[in-house]
Amino acid sequence: MKKILFGGALLLSSLGFAQFEGTGFVSVIVGNSNPTGEFARSELYEENAHFAQEGTTFGINGGYMLNKNFGLAGRFSMSSWDTEIPNVTNASPRFITTSFLAGGMFSIPTGRFAFDFRLLAGMASTTYEKHRFDSSTTWGNGTSTTTIYVPESNMSEIAYSYGTSARFHASDKIDLMANVDFFNTKPRSDYYISSKNISTTDFTVGVGLRL
Repeated sequence: MKKILFGGALLLSSLGFAQFEGTGFVSVIVGNSNPTGEFARSELYEENAHFAQEGTTFGINGGYMLNKNFGLAGRFSMSSWDTEIPNVTNASPRFITTSFLAGGMFSIPTGRFAFDFRLLAGMASTTYEKHRFDSSTTWGNGTSTTTIYVPESNMSEIAYSYGTSARFHASDKIDLMANVDFFNTKPRSDYYISSKNISTTDFTVGVGLRL
């Protein structure tokens, strides 16, 4: 009798686990993108300063589990950041980056939660909007204004990202999640922002469909 009860309990437990553990998911995420390193520097005297401010990011995440713990992961994302250059007027262009990344994922399922760790690589396309600088200089009793026009720059380069997620299985088909990701790409251009790092820490939340 005890063996029968134990077997029944084990079967119910397995069915409950299967109810919340699918083979994959697709999710929509949105959140803040926080510049770091050279991308966040704002000192005029700093050669590698990019003057980027806190931005936004939107994306689609996907994962497919090969077994209980290991799987494949991918991400499409679009991020944008305003800039603010001290003591310069009419100069607030945006950086806009679109990326396609894929890689591996390690997942730890526990009840109705799953904790994911991923490492991704791929390509990123970055646009730096056209803009102008208006800088004023005072000479004696007079003031002169210098205007510099900067054309739009479009660049593509290899990118990588690593991060973690906490997923809550709200139902057998719906996941709720919170994510932290570190992103980096180093666009090259013949004008102005040649070979400089775009690096961010992204905090996002999302909702996903379990497959």
